[in-house]
Order: sequence, then structure tokens, then C-alpha cells
Amino acid sequence: MKGFIFETKKGNSYFYSDTTGEVIFIKSKDDIKNFSNKYQKSYFYDDKIVNIANIKNYIKKRGSKELFFIVTEDCNLRCKYCAYSGEYSNMRTHNNVYMDYNIAKKAIDKYFSDISQTQKENPYFIPAIGFYGGEPLLNFDLIKKIIEYIKNKKHKCHFTITTNGTILNDEIIKFLAENEISLAFSLNGSKKEHDRLRVFSNEKGTFEIVYNNILKIKEKYPYYYKKYCSIIACYDYGTNLLKMKDFFDRSNLSERLIRLNMIGNSYTNWYNQYSKEEKEKFFSQMNELKNLYFQKIKKNENDKFLSSLFGLSYFTILNRNIKVNLYESKPSFLPFTGTCVPGEKIAISPSGDLHCCEKINYNFPIGTVETWLDYSKIEKIIKKYNQKLKSECLTCSVSRLCPLCFALLAGNGEFEKDPSNICENI
Repeated sequence: MKGFIFETKKGNSYFYSDTTGEVIFIKSKDDIKNFSNKYQKSYFYDDKIVNIANIKNYIKKRGSKELFFIVTEDCNLRCKYCAYSGEYSNMRTHNNVYMDYNIAKKAIDKYFSDISQTQKENPYFIPAIGFYGGEPLLNFDLIKKIIEYIKNKKHKCHFTITTNGTILNDEIIKFLAENEISLAFSLNGSKKEHDRLRVFSNEKGTFEIVYNNILKIKEKYPYYYKKYCSIIACYDYGTNLLKMKDFFDRSNLSERLIRLNMIGNSYTNWYNQYSKEEKEKFFSQMNELKNLYFQKIKKNENDKFLSSLFGLSYFTILNRNIKVNLYESKPSFLPFTGTCVPGEKIAISPSGDLHCCEKINYNFPIGTVETWLDYSKIEKIIKKYNQKLKSECLTCSVSRLCPLCFALLAGNGEFEKDPSNICENI
């Protein structure tokens, strides 16, 4: 049975159907057996539908929504938990590598030529152009050239940058504000919490610089700050979540908080450093804040910090497709987990290789700036991914809600579930 039966505290029984997304009331416990038989549906999947024609048609119809330039693999910080810190066995480390303008220009021309048909069919289709690193602002001159070239060509798009916020100066800030570039800062809360993990190579903390740069933008460009600036925070078992919430609330920065990410636990021993007591304290605080979140919902009170911490998970559940068959809500050739189809997003490495997104390692390229999307490579990646997952996903009770994707499962040339209990946790 693809789904599960559950009871509420009041003793009512319900069936969640992962095939259709419905939650259906079961009138009596005697009906459970009959109900199970009635709604038992096997999910059909055929390897033959994974082919170049189907994949190409899917991408051409929807368009590649996002193009990311990994403008450098270098960074001026050495954050202890960074994906490129050496803590993660499946990821590269920091390198003194920078993208050349010729590679960027080829990517722009190929990309906008590729999506021109999509934009003709859908005039509301406006892609996002993102800049990623390392620290992307280390290659600010290239970012400037890319934006100016795209604007001179009169291409419609949104621009985004994720930055550690330490090398912003008046010139950079003015350019970002004038060009209305969405800017996401990494700020992990108070000075003590932020400086615990976000440091320069000499272990010196970065809080004062980042915080002052945020305040500078807020004061000098209030409209830009309010509309285009946001904050991303990370946490782990060593984080005091209560103090983190207190900091964002008191500093009035919670209004700009768009995401709270837990530091990843795949392909790393990061969490081995924490004691049983530290873990228990963390989960106790998490439960305390979750109860507070529910209390505020019942009172119709909005809390941006708590919404960022818990809301997305619940929103994903509540906003799921309902009365839409699973095989209709996802591409038939890639029905497993919540992953994108390679090519829906495109990330360009400094060398000019194309990748599924900015967060995946370099072991699964999907083309080059010279030839653009290589659908034979995409086909192989999808087949490899499906082969790894289908035996469990076909019978999974919550595959409609699964957050796993290529980037999270990308090992050293193979897709792997690390840790092995990842599905059970979901």
C-alpha cells in the first residue's frame, strides 16, 4: 500500500495516499482492511521511458529556469562546516580558480538562445541568473561584465548572489543596489554563534564585518535592503537555538531571514564531535521552539524565525498536490524523490562544464559551454539515479514529499545514500 493509516489523538483513523496526495477519513476501524485493499495501487515505472526524446521535450517545454555561474572556487573565509572545507568526502576543496569572461559569454549566448523558444511560448518566463562560489564577489569584475552584457542584449532575467558579506565595499554595494540584484547574506546569529564557525583562515571571526555591512546597506539603501536583501543562517547540534532566535528578534533581522539550514550530515563526520548531552540539549530546545511555533499559529501570530525553522517542512506537506496522481505530478522518466530534472537548472563551473545545480559535485557533468546540454549524459545520470532508488521508492509511503535530490546523493561517481538511514529519517 503506497501510503499509510494513522490515528489522531481523538482516535479518528485516516489514510494518507501517496499515490493521490489525499488524506481520507476512515469511518470505522472495521473498514480499515477493506479500505486498504481498495486503495492499494501499484506504482508503475518502466525504464524504457528514460530516453533522450522524452528528456529533451520536457526541458524544451519548461525551459531552464536558473543559470548559475560558479565564478570562482576560491574564498577569503575558511568556515569550518563549509561544503568545500575538506569535511565532506564527496566535495572539492577551495582552489585558486576563477572563471574567464569568454566562458561566461559563451554560456550566456548559448543559454538565452536555448530558452528563446520557451520565452516565445510563455512570455511570463523570466529566468534567474545566479552567482556562486567560493565567495563570488572575489570575482566582482566578471560579475559586473556578465550583468552588463546581459542587459546590453536586453535579456529579461533576475540576478541573485549569495555572499559571506565580508568584502562588500561602497562600489560593490552601489552596483548591486542600482542593478537590483537579490543579495543573500550568510549570518548565523549573534557574534558568539556566528564566530564559532564562520572565520577567516587565522580563526578570526567575521561577525562584526558582516553585521556592519548589513546595517550599512539598510541605512544607505533602505528600499533595496527591504526588497532585495535576505539572510541565510546555518545551525548544528552546537547551536543554542533559543539565543539564536533572541538575536534575530532583538536585532530586527528576522524580517529578512529567508532560510535556516541545518549543517549537512552526509559524507562527513561533522556531528561526531558532539556529546550525548549536547545533542539532548539541542533537541530539547528544538521541541521547545516547535511547541512555541504551534502556539503562535493557534493565536494567528506570525514569527519569522520559527517559520523559517519549521514552516517550510509543514508548508511542503500542506501545499502538496492533492487528487493528482503521482505519475502525473512528476516527470514519468524521473518520478522518484523531489529532485529537479538535469537541465531545469544549469550551473557553469569555472572550466566551462555544465552541472545539474550549483550544489552538486563535479562528478556528474551534463555538458559544456561549447556543446551546451548533452542529453546522452543526462539520460545516463537519470538512469543511474533511478536504478539506485526505484526498489525502495516504488513502495515508499511518502515519496510525494521526499526532499532528496541529485546533489544530496551525489557521491564520488555514484549515487549513494549516506547516511544509510536517510530514508527512515525522512
